[in-house]
Amino acid sequence: MEDGTLVDFTGNGRWWVGLFAGVPGRSWHVWDAATEQLVYLGGTLTDPDAVLGWHMLIDLSSPVVGRVRIVEPGFAVGFTASSMEVVDLNDTGAMVIRLELPHGVVVDSVDACEDRVIAVDSRSLAVVRRVPALQEICRFSTLRRAEDQHELGEMSVCMNRNYAVVRSGDRVRVWDATTGEYLYRFRERIGEALVVAASDRYVAAWATDTGLHLWDFGDM
Repeated sequence: MEDGTLVDFTGNGRWWVGLFAGVPGRSWHVWDAATEQLVYLGGTLTDPDAVLGWHMLIDLSSPVVGRVRIVEPGFAVGFTASSMEVVDLNDTGAMVIRLELPHGVVVDSVDACEDRVIAVDSRSLAVVRRVPALQEICRFSTLRRAEDQHELGEMSVCMNRNYAVVRSGDRVRVWDATTGEYLYRFRERIGEALVVAASDRYVAAWATDTGLHLWDFGDM
């Protein structure tokens, strides 16, 4: 409890990374996956959301404070509703760059693949950036028509090597993650999905009313 609330956690074969909120100066926790030893503690990414972090302990419906992803080669990217930060895991958590986001981020609509990250802002504009400098690769609007306006903020996104997959309402749509070109949508309407994930071959989604759905990119 001395470090606040764990708001997100990720890991790979080398690192475990936790993002905390509630105590100033303790946003990032990095462990060596082999030894399970804490190798870095610090950072201020979630300091503005300290109160929200504590609220998460007693109210599971509280807004998501932040997300964290590990990207190649050896960086972690943290997101809050107002900023994005890259830390170097090979240099004991040294901050590489911090980007303030004037239009915010839908915190549940972020993901990473290889050396790229994607985030959707409050206008439903998705931007793909390359880590560590966060230079923009492409951008696209996740809204395809006027009736999509009511779905603002109600979406999730995932990305693989080639595609960005956006779940908005009961629709799942696909964009080229390099050019930002809209490609197609899945025929099935699956209801309100809680989570969507993609590998280079498959897309999986879980919806409250209809359960697990799996699509094969090889058949599309």
